[in-house]
Amino acid sequence: MTALHERRFSVKQAAFITRLEEKGIDRFIFEAKLRARQQTRELDARDLFFLEICREHQEDLTPRGRERIYEALHALDKIGASLTVGALELALKDIGKAIRERADLVQQAEEAVVEDPDILGGEPVIRGTRIPARNVAAKLARGATVDAIVRSYPTLDPEKVELAKLWVELNPKRGRPARRTWRGR
Repeated sequence: MTALHERRFSVKQAAFITRLEEKGIDRFIFEAKLRARQQTRELDARDLFFLEICREHQEDLTPRGRERIYEALHALDKIGASLTVGALELALKDIGKAIRERADLVQQAEEAVVEDPDILGGEPVIRGTRIPARNVAAKLARGATVDAIVRSYPTLDPEKVELAKLWVELNPKRGRPARRTWRGR
């Protein structure tokens, strides 16, 4: 697995990792509190630390305090065990552990699903199978249990089912939703 400090994350991935809403992260980017790469809107590990700190201390931080924390994080050569900004002492080790666990889940989901033009015309499938990840996620959304899906697809295990669901959440289908006919009432 790629080291956390080397990885880049989409806004949707960052929202999952930090348990913030995408709108909140977009607001931070728009207000230039996050210097996300403007073209790709990718975030790095320091951005995730900043977002997690803002989530945990949202009532306690002023806009200037958030700015000082962001600057202090980006001034570090290496993220250590703690960070002191003014009178605030932040335990980065604990924050890093939570971020790393959820970032690893994102990476596992990315590795569990493949898109190969030679397999089902490029439809995202669960690695090592021809089972579309979106079909598995749709079954879960309709109320099927993980055990029922594993019974339907013996090549899957519960972990692969959960990773496929996460992958679909992090990679929504592009384009307009399917057109539905109007049914009155």
